Amino acid sequence: MKVLKIISIFSFLLINGIQENGTINFGIILMYLFAFLHDITHFPVIGIFWEGFIAITIIGTLITFILCRKYKDRYLQLFCFLSLLIGTVYLTGVSVPENYKRVSSSGFLPTISIFIISSVWVIILSFKKPVIEKEE
Repeated sequence: MKVLKIISIFSFLLINGIQENGTINFGIILMYLFAFLHDITHFPVIGIFWEGFIAITIIGTLITFILCRKYKDRYLQLFCFLSLLIGTVYLTGVSVPENYKRVSSSGFLPTISIFIISSVWVIILSFKKPVIEKEE
């Protein structure tokens, strides 16, 4: 199950965006985090880049997703998957209809499908009740 979680996380980080530049999620998260930390430490004139909170929450969600135990944290794992799926909608630009013409079968579709399939498989495995053997 740990291998499926790692596959799920790597596929999430490698999902290609369908925006104009098509940056992968890993790059977007790093850019958001850098801009946010830079704006906090250097007091910008325009304002703070608040999208950095998205990067911080996604990093926290990824850490929580990987540390969830099998049956004990099954609902937390489901919540993490749904949060990452909602974050994917924002990070990849799927919410903007003008980007739909840029969807390619080489970058976006394979990685998003691997992420969804492996995450759903992890959730199904975590919802299976553990077998407790009785001593005779």
